[in-house]
Amino acid sequence: MNDESVKMRTFLYFILLSAFWTFLIVILVIVNYDQVYQNSLQIVKSSAIDGFNKDLVYRRWATFHGGVYVPVTDSTPPNSYLSKIPERDITTPSGKKLTLVNPAYMTRQVQELGAKQFGLLGHITSLKPLRPSNAADDWEKIALLAFEHGSKESAALAMLKGKEYFRFMKPLIIEQGCLKCHRKQGYKIGDIRGGLSVSVPWEPVKKQLKTHLLFLFFTYGSIWIVGLAGAGFIMKRIHNHQKNQTMLEDTLRKNEQKYRSLFDNLAQGIVLHDIILNSSGEAIDYRFVEANKSFEELTGLKREDIIGRTVFEVMPGTEQVWIEKYGQVVATGVPMHYENYASELNKHYEVVAYRPLPGQFAVIFSDVTRRRQNEEQIRQNIEELSKLNAEKDKFFSIIAHDLRSPFNVLLGLTLLLEEEMKTMSQEEIQMIALKIRKSATSLHNLLENLLEWSQLQRDFFPFSPEPILLKPKVTIEAALLMESANKKGIDLIYDIPEGLFVVADKYMLGGILRNLAGNALKFTHSGGKVTIVAKPISSEWVEITVTDTGIGMDKEMVGNIFKLDKDSKRRGTNDEPSTGLGLLICKDFIIKHGGKFWVESEEEIGSTFYFTLPNNIAAV
Repeated sequence: MNDESVKMRTFLYFILLSAFWTFLIVILVIVNYDQVYQNSLQIVKSSAIDGFNKDLVYRRWATFHGGVYVPVTDSTPPNSYLSKIPERDITTPSGKKLTLVNPAYMTRQVQELGAKQFGLLGHITSLKPLRPSNAADDWEKIALLAFEHGSKESAALAMLKGKEYFRFMKPLIIEQGCLKCHRKQGYKIGDIRGGLSVSVPWEPVKKQLKTHLLFLFFTYGSIWIVGLAGAGFIMKRIHNHQKNQTMLEDTLRKNEQKYRSLFDNLAQGIVLHDIILNSSGEAIDYRFVEANKSFEELTGLKREDIIGRTVFEVMPGTEQVWIEKYGQVVATGVPMHYENYASELNKHYEVVAYRPLPGQFAVIFSDVTRRRQNEEQIRQNIEELSKLNAEKDKFFSIIAHDLRSPFNVLLGLTLLLEEEMKTMSQEEIQMIALKIRKSATSLHNLLENLLEWSQLQRDFFPFSPEPILLKPKVTIEAALLMESANKKGIDLIYDIPEGLFVVADKYMLGGILRNLAGNALKFTHSGGKVTIVAKPISSEWVEITVTDTGIGMDKEMVGNIFKLDKDSKRRGTNDEPSTGLGLLICKDFIIKHGGKFWVESEEEIGSTFYFTLPNNIAAV
């Protein structure tokens, strides 16, 4: 394709794009203006409805009271149409003259005030008016006739007194109070007496719409100009790209022989294809044209077996999606870069597909299996290193904080004995000895947990699962905790079915029960209860729960207690120390058995820890 053809095609694209852009801007202006127009119309209609409802409320109020008496003035003379109403005119004891104002009279005066103050015109009208001034105009006659045929309201823009108004009208229905004046005309309840119209000036709205239309022309006109400039810039870029692409194709064609040696001896696999299109121009297949020696080595396919054949002839299982992707490369000239795994060869390839000539695409690929394996190994090493760093941080945190407290107690108590033992009573010495033993016990438990946890992380902990009768095992472990339970006044009970077996490492099972029950005692107030329950949940699994009535946990703590990088330790109800390692050890022990471990808890209600163990050696 020469430069003139590229210019012509680019210019044609620019004309089409500009036309589309102009059409789009015009549509946006029309849609935006129509939306504002409809909104304005709805606002004016709402105003008219409000005016109608206001007049209707006044009329109903006056009707409810049978009319109202007001002082006789020049603007409010006695209503001649009420002359046959008894007591139309009355005089107060003070001599003040009052006249009866019926709902229609009252409405007319309110509408006159509204017209003067707000420009809102109201009109009571009827096809059979009593007063000539109530006669319907042309628009109102059409509306009244529509009411006679079931219409509920009428609204439209119409001329009134030489000006444009938004006109709204609804029928007036005869109610019980209306019969006082209209019964003699033959009306009955439910009949349409006439209508009440409200007219809102349209000129202020029209001015606002004109202002908005000018704003739209200015705004969208600016956008239109910017869009045309952008389209010109893009077309120029496209022209330059197509020109460069044409030059590149010419260069490749002229230098084919020059690079033949490089093609044959390149370490990367290269294969050239002709794309096969159907009558609609869609890619449906491709044909092998050329391949280098590395292609044979990397794929195991021989060149003489594939050259001139289609991909479906060589590899019938090829997915259509790949043909479509290569068709896009040929059609657009845009290269495609991806990695692919060949399951039949168990290899990873890095692939680049591009269009060297019209109607063709070339694929260059390299075996990156070793690199991918190295990357996966690096990823695993990073994860392992992160885990080790977290373990190290946890370990040093415990050493730095949790070991310091019992050591400080021991040092302080021993210093006290050293300096003041001669002056102490036997009871004081015994009390200090008790505190020393308590601190030493806490320190011993902490060191035991640290040792167990460290051995678990390095897989040094022996694991010997065997059938264990559960109830005797729970009885033994509960007995070890009974002293602590009695001192805090907590009931430690268990409900284990006779003859229920689990397949577990007896040492690990003891650690799980001691840690969970010990934690339950630690975080339960005096007078509370700790319960251990077990039951079979299938032919292969047993569920064991440890429930307390202690202080419980909030949702955040429940989510963090099994995470190594979260600090979830806290003091017990009697200020007992805690490192958080016990639950991590339990989790590792349970996972070692193939079981599950979870917790449900509510603050100030208590917690229940659940775990499952196999009762069949095959499940371990």
